[in-house]
Amino acid sequence: MKSRQAHVVGAGLAGLAVAACLAQRKWTVTVHERTPELREIGAGIGIKENSIRVMEELRCFEPILQRAHRIDTPSSNDRPGHNLRETSYGPERVYTVRRRDLHRELAKSAESWGANIKLNSVVVSVSPGGRIATTEGEFCGRLSYRRGWTWLYGPDAVWTRRNGKDDEQWVNPGPCTTQIERPV
Repeated sequence: MKSRQAHVVGAGLAGLAVAACLAQRKWTVTVHERTPELREIGAGIGIKENSIRVMEELRCFEPILQRAHRIDTPSSNDRPGHNLRETSYGPERVYTVRRRDLHRELAKSAESWGANIKLNSVVVSVSPGGRIATTEGEFCGRLSYRRGWTWLYGPDAVWTRRNGKDDEQWVNPGPCTTQIERPV
């Protein structure tokens, strides 16, 4: 059986999470990161139950948990000691974590599952046919239309095509980072 391939454009939180998930499922994954080193911008981020379950499946939650802070009862206040509102998450797990810690552990997870993270790999174009060109002139792949829907996610758009039919379209859902072939 031929290995399924995915090229992820950008090694941010979403790109690394997708790369790790696909690599765990035996995809051949290449992550193209334009910077010379992996880094995450921002201080902290809140993560809830669904994200935690994914990180547990990828085996990267335990190291993150070492520096995380659990939130059991969030509250809003306008000055110290004067709560405007207090709620409860109930049994749901909610943590705040440092973005840098989350980013580092997702990168480790992606690599441990076999994803290849290429630094200084600047993607300059992605064609509607699925060819990815980098500044080195490397063409990284071509999408296959033989088995149903093919999805190509790029930094600012999604392209879809159904079995070679003329229902091609570009839509802009916001930042997306992954090329995925999904058989029907």
